[in-house]
Amino acid sequence: MVKIKTTHVGSLPRSNELSDLLFKKDQKQKINLDVFDQIVNRDVNEVVKKQIDVVLMLRIELMVFLVKVKEKRQKI
Repeated sequence: MVKIKTTHVGSLPRSNELSDLLFKKDQKQKINLDVFDQIVNRDVNEVVKKQIDVVLMLRIELMVFLVKVKEKRQKI
């Protein structure tokens, strides 16, 4: 089973690149907002894709389980 890690407050995982930019922003350092937006979009898209993949995998596993249960019931 695939697990998607979150923080205790439910934040999505961050790339090192995004973490570095957030640290600079917190320190009131100047950052390129266009680059920041691109990295945020990329990271969010990657995590959402993983979440979708996990849901699809779970649906397939559930379908296989239900078929097996149905087959067992028919043998009884």
